[in-house]
Amino acid sequence: MKKSGRWFLAAAVCAVCVMGSAYHVLADEDTEITMKGVAIWSGKRANVTAVLTPTNKKNNYTVVYTFKWGGRDMEYVGKMKRNLKKGTIIGSGAPQNKARTFVYKLKLVKKRFIGKHYETTSGKTKLTGDMYLKVVKTP
Repeated sequence: MKKSGRWFLAAAVCAVCVMGSAYHVLADEDTEITMKGVAIWSGKRANVTAVLTPTNKKNNYTVVYTFKWGGRDMEYVGKMKRNLKKGTIIGSGAPQNKARTFVYKLKLVKKRFIGKHYETTSGKTKLTGDMYLKVVKTP
């Protein structure tokens, strides 16, 4: 095997090992998954729990996000889609009154998904902060 071929094979094996440790649970289409993490909204920290339920469309989930904001319990409902090859998840959520929505794209780094999230309020989208989620529970 040529040197470049060995390097590519080694890189692929490393990628599978890293992704497998946190991402393997997302490979099961019929499993409800709980993820926990943190979202920073305009400089304020919120601990977020996301409960993912598989849909009948491959790589897609409905998600219920719960967190406290200003001392109040909040619940947003949305969607999440995964890309096993890229090690990414993209998602969205909104409160029941749909006054705002948020979207995010997170990439697997060291056993957790990290990235940025954006909020759309009154038709305007703006960066709201950082976010990370980690798989914590499967049945």
